[in-house]
Amino acid sequence: MKNPYNLEILTPLEYVHKGLEIIQDNEYKGVRYLLTAGENNYVRGYHALGMYYAFKKNYTPALHYVFKAYEKGYYDLKELLYVYVNAYANGHKSYKRQMLEILSRIPSYSSLKDYTLLAYIGIVLYIFDFKDVAAYYLKKAIRKEE
Repeated sequence: MKNPYNLEILTPLEYVHKGLEIIQDNEYKGVRYLLTAGENNYVRGYHALGMYYAFKKNYTPALHYVFKAYEKGYYDLKELLYVYVNAYANGHKSYKRQMLEILSRIPSYSSLKDYTLLAYIGIVLYIFDFKDVAAYYLKKAIRKEE
């Protein structure tokens, strides 16, 4: 097991729980626990770290960690799109290539049931100037919400 920060020996899941437990009081130490989980192939550590930074509106590390988690197999597409849309709205234009690749693998709007996910997909498609396709996703999201 990798332990680059000389923390106590825990399971990767325990590193995530401990990191989330202490990150509000001691960000430096909490980040180390989450990174240790990620470095031990428990990618929820990276995801949790990305969401933590997104909550703090620190979008450079937020994007880095949510994309790292996604690339390593943690597929929470709705949260990834949430971070991307908010980062983009705050002037971060990075990860365009990765997002276009992810968009190319998204199933059609008719097979998706979560209206929030449909809305985020529509917004990201609109960002990339796929306005016609974006309109379909956004219309489907509006109908689902009603």
